[in-house]
Amino acid sequence: MSSVLNYQPGAQVTIILQILNNLGFREDGYTTPMVSSLFLPDLSQSGLYPLPMIRIERGLYYHKFTLPTGASAVGTYIADLAYTDGYNNYLQDFVQIVCSANFGQFSVSPT
Repeated sequence: MSSVLNYQPGAQVTIILQILNNLGFREDGYTTPMVSSLFLPDLSQSGLYPLPMIRIERGLYYHKFTLPTGASAVGTYIADLAYTDGYNNYLQDFVQIVCSANFGQFSVSPT
C-alpha cells in the first residue's frame, strides 16, 4: 500500500514498511526489504540506492534519510520499495514524499 509523507527541506524522512501475512499478522519476509531507488523532484535517481531497510521487529522495517535544504529541495520524491513476503512472493511498493517550503521561507519586497 503506497502512502504520501509531507516534510520540509532539511527534515529527516522516515519510511516505514509493515509486512503482513494472509491473517493480518506481521511476519518477516525471506529477504531484507530494500529501498531499491529514490527518485528526486526532477525525476532523476539518487545514486545512493539500493539500500536495505532496518528491522525494528518482526515484519516491521524502516529507512531514514535527510532531505536537502533550500528551494531546490522542494518537490516530490518517490521511494521505491522491494521485498519478498513469507510466501516468497516478490512485491513492490512506493512512498511519495512531498517536500513543501516553510511558511516565510521566501520573502517578497514591495516595488
